[in-house]
Amino acid sequence: MAAIPRLALRPAEAARALGIGERSLWALAAKGEIPFARLGSLRVFPVAVLEKWLAERAAEAAGAGDGGGNATEAAGGKILESA
Repeated sequence: MAAIPRLALRPAEAARALGIGERSLWALAAKGEIPFARLGSLRVFPVAVLEKWLAERAAEAAGAGDGGGNATEAAGGKILESA
């Protein structure tokens, strides 16, 4: 039987996936800077939305010309493509 793909991450998982602390994740979410979905009282972070959000931030950093690195470096060495 094939594994069911993860569509969303719980906060601790999302923070680990992004390489940030859970407090930083909550701060970004509270400011509306990082998207999440509510399922009743549970907040989850959709994987596809996080990948797109991170790719956009990486592209912004690469385009800023501030020595912040390229999009691949900013995405943790992975090439991310948005749909």
